[in-house]
Amino acid sequence: MNKSRTENSFRNFIYGMSSKIIYIIVGFIARTIFIYLLNKEYLGINSLFTNILTLLSITELDIGTAIIFSMYKPIAENDKEKIKLLMNVYKKIYCIIGIIVFLLGIILIPFLKYIVGSTYNIKENLILIYFLFLINATISYFFSYKRSLISANQQEYINIKTHVYVNVTMNILQIIELYIFKNYIIYLVIQIIMTIIENLVIAYKTNKLYPFIKEKCTINFKENEKKEIFKNSKSMVLYKIGFLLVDNTDNIIISSMLGIVLVGLYSNYFTLITAIATVLRTGISGITSSVGNLNAIETNSKKKEILEDLVLLCNWLYGICGIVFLCVVNDFVPIWIGKEYVLDLFTVFSIVFCFYINGIQIPGYFYRITTNVITKKNIVPIIAILINIILSVILGNFWGLSGILLATGIARLSTTVWNDLYNVYKQEFNTPVKNIFFKIIQNFLTVVLIGVLCVFISNYIVVTSLWILLIKVLITFIIANGIMLLCNFRKNEFFRLKNRLLGILNKKTINI
Repeated sequence: MNKSRTENSFRNFIYGMSSKIIYIIVGFIARTIFIYLLNKEYLGINSLFTNILTLLSITELDIGTAIIFSMYKPIAENDKEKIKLLMNVYKKIYCIIGIIVFLLGIILIPFLKYIVGSTYNIKENLILIYFLFLINATISYFFSYKRSLISANQQEYINIKTHVYVNVTMNILQIIELYIFKNYIIYLVIQIIMTIIENLVIAYKTNKLYPFIKEKCTINFKENEKKEIFKNSKSMVLYKIGFLLVDNTDNIIISSMLGIVLVGLYSNYFTLITAIATVLRTGISGITSSVGNLNAIETNSKKKEILEDLVLLCNWLYGICGIVFLCVVNDFVPIWIGKEYVLDLFTVFSIVFCFYINGIQIPGYFYRITTNVITKKNIVPIIAILINIILSVILGNFWGLSGILLATGIARLSTTVWNDLYNVYKQEFNTPVKNIFFKIIQNFLTVVLIGVLCVFISNYIVVTSLWILLIKVLITFIIANGIMLLCNFRKNEFFRLKNRLLGILNKKTINI
């Protein structure tokens, strides 16, 4: 990875991590006030409608990812005409997608009463609430092509900063609104207005940074280029369907099997673990465009090195954060919102299991979407959907909420986690995949060992105040990282990650 890629990756990582931390703190305060001023049913409705509308975005089919992949090479070559051509296509496709998502959302309205159920204590009109969610979900489709150019140019930190500033403002306005009016409809309208503002700001910044995209395009696609984009887009369809259905059916199944109130209780833990995942994912995602640039011009040996580094990095970050979460979250929730919101330890383990599995899949996913692997057909995500639904029903009947959540993690682990890496090694690197699989298994066993030790030790720390909780977090974090360091400090991947970070810090070449 050359200096430019490394610096861009580091800058995206730092902006992603720091900005998201600020955003999460303000969002956490807003959610706390939401919980105290509105009832549990509102929490459930919030989470359920968010999941439903994420599922409706299945119409996107990751066509945008395929087009962004097509941008990496022309960006590296500064081919402005080709970039304009791709941007025009992207704009048209996403306008169509936005319209389709909106229409599908309208069609779903008559079925809401069956999904939500009849036992909920919400004074506002359910259809109006859903319609406001639908508007907010579809707005961004008409601006996505502008946001994507910034990402493909390895400047994701611009998108991140804008998102954080606008959403922090939104949360502050929503907090004020809840204190004064306690009106859920106004709460949602504020969200829509701020979503519009964020997208307009991104569009303005894109036009300012890349003024050439406003010029008329003077070239057309060659026939083979059209076929390539179509192949890439078509091959992403099954993966998009698989990811969305596996990740976003939990709340629907929980609501149908266990009730909307339990969706609200689970959503508190989901919010906390998602806050951690968002910080990590944002930081790591900052290097996605750099990986795309890498895969467009570097040798296979260099690509494999970076992939191995990412495998260790994701295992370390998600493993440690998952372990600390498991050890302290049930001490935190009673202090935060009360004992009546606490879930059992087995359910917490299920949440952490899904969190960790999603984390270790990131390296394979990054490489799949930034290499020619996306041109290969694969039905594995469809198998993941079937496994998830079947196991959710079976395990949900036996273990309730924890069973449904475990089903999601098992579905991913048994399908897409290994399949992405298998395809990358077989189709892109043309080398055996057993070595990276061995590393992943070794990493997983290390995390399990650390987790068992930390849970055992942390049980001796009885939390009676926020200060003791913070001490428990610190002790767990230090012990977990210390053992992780002992298990990995001799690995080549560790040396490369350490040297790359130290090299950037020593040179002080980045203006954060």
